[in-house]
Amino acid sequence: MLVKNSRCALLPTKTPDLRTHYNGSDCEFFGKQYDSELIAEDICFDGTPDTKERQWLRDHDFSFAEFELTKPLLINLIDQNIPFALVTTSGFSSHMQAVIGYNLPHGSMYIMDPSSPAMQEMLIDETIEKESFLGARCMAFVPKENSHTLDFIDTTCRHIFPIQDQYQLARQVQDADKMTSVFEQMKTIAPDHRLTQIMERDLACFFNDTKLIQSANDKLLAIAPNETVLLNSQYFCIRDLGDRKGALKWLSDYLDKNHNLDLTETLFNEICDTSENPKLVEKLLLRLKTIGCRSASVYYSIGNYYWAIQEFLKAKEYYFISHCMSETNAVYVENYFKMANILGESESALSWLQRRVEKYQERSASPAISLYHAYCIINQKAKGIEVLQNALTMHPKDSDLVSTLAFALADVGEIEALQALIESKKTSYPNV
Repeated sequence: MLVKNSRCALLPTKTPDLRTHYNGSDCEFFGKQYDSELIAEDICFDGTPDTKERQWLRDHDFSFAEFELTKPLLINLIDQNIPFALVTTSGFSSHMQAVIGYNLPHGSMYIMDPSSPAMQEMLIDETIEKESFLGARCMAFVPKENSHTLDFIDTTCRHIFPIQDQYQLARQVQDADKMTSVFEQMKTIAPDHRLTQIMERDLACFFNDTKLIQSANDKLLAIAPNETVLLNSQYFCIRDLGDRKGALKWLSDYLDKNHNLDLTETLFNEICDTSENPKLVEKLLLRLKTIGCRSASVYYSIGNYYWAIQEFLKAKEYYFISHCMSETNAVYVENYFKMANILGESESALSWLQRRVEKYQERSASPAISLYHAYCIINQKAKGIEVLQNALTMHPKDSDLVSTLAFALADVGEIEALQALIESKKTSYPNV
């Protein structure tokens, strides 16, 4: 199986089509047959939550170990014929690829990426350094009968990732008590670990405690000083604590010295609909159009700008492009509908949203919520509620869907239906 000499190793792959790291080809490596498309339908919509990755493996009789990338672990896994998944980040997005080999003279690992049919190389040490915030999370999985082959992975992270899973599951259903208790458990086991600090920051975000968020950001920025997520959050902390002018200067000064598309977009969004610095707005708009042509969020931000200056046709065009580039994003498609409605094109835009529901209804309740919002805009809330109720039959535990439906029923005075919904969800949502 393994093609290897003293300094290089490569595992064979039967197909270059890697749609997720649990795709058919990965499973086939272990003699398991699964369809990549069906796996994607099970766990993917606007990204793949960590919790769904883990649950899919449990449901299909795989054992797995999560860990952070190190060169010795990489070599050991490949030498034992175990490919693994690696998560890398870029700004606000993350990406997963399969690691299938290494080339020590190059200081690289061989990867298969969903975006390319060809094997690629990625530098090992540089990847570990770049992912200092989230730690280059990895996951190796094998059939349950071979679970012993993962026993050598005995790192701190392997033991605390399962605790993080409990926290993420609690967060999905907004169970604040469970989130807090899991965090306390995490502090007991690994009080100074970076993942504990990340959980502390997330808990502060959940409770919207700006000072605690800022304090957590400071700790993590000491580890990862150029992490986009933290820098972006720190800007909003400074602003929301009463120093907007200082926050804008802090962010602008950072961008004068560092290239960062996401933070450029943040600065543009903050000032594009004000008159405080029109020259800077023009400069940032040109920069976004020049370097952001592959970013759906950039098209969305430019659409907002054109909306603010009432160039509605341009706004609709940019919203439509952003939606086409990222069709699972609810904000993009909802703003496209709002603009189409302003321009008297609500009927065609509504058909677009209805087709989106049909396409993704089994994967997520989000398209149904977007369609409900569209019906509200054109004063057809009853039809929207019907859409939500239909979605609830497929996604009975989706917290966003349940809360949206509850508020919708309250708005139209359907008190009996609202009480029935609350009673049916008390076991799933103990805080109701």
